[in-house]
Amino acid sequence: MVGGSSGEMDAGPELCKRPIRVRAKRRWALSEILPQEGDEAGRPGLERREIRKETDRLARLAGEGAAAFSKREDEVSRKRLRWWEANRERLAGQDAERLPVLDRAYRIFYIEYLGLDPEEVPIVERSDRKLVIRSYNFCPVHHACADLGLDTRHVCKAVYERPVNDLLGRIHPGLRFRRNYRAIRPHAPYCEEIIELV
Repeated sequence: MVGGSSGEMDAGPELCKRPIRVRAKRRWALSEILPQEGDEAGRPGLERREIRKETDRLARLAGEGAAAFSKREDEVSRKRLRWWEANRERLAGQDAERLPVLDRAYRIFYIEYLGLDPEEVPIVERSDRKLVIRSYNFCPVHHACADLGLDTRHVCKAVYERPVNDLLGRIHPGLRFRRNYRAIRPHAPYCEEIIELV
């Protein structure tokens, strides 16, 4: 076992009722996130566009309130389930079907759906019933939250956690996804995510 997920926080209903403002000083200034004009070493254009799009979306959601976050959560879930239906047969013909269920979930969600390199999302703890993953990948939600002063713990719980569970439930009904909300960017250098077989 490498690493651990001690100190996990239950992000109960109180975390989802309203956006929580980050009280601590931001770790990254906006100028560090978005390159300045003529900045050759800056983020690729696609990443800049994704950050801008997510910033606009989250600003609108924050202005509209909790119901808007819930509506966005439903949209994200539908998008993931549409992807599953469109790719289910292709995935069934791949090696992923022969993997143990936790590894299959990891492969389908992180590698196939998100298109990430395994080095960006290493498995740091493994058992027969649980994988702990640390996500270091580019994330427009993280950058948009930093720009807007929103807490990623609220946004990720309110909008992006259930859609992962909805997708994983199609892979196997016993799969569950959650985040360690004490180890999520910018409060940690990675986002710690857990896939369990219950």
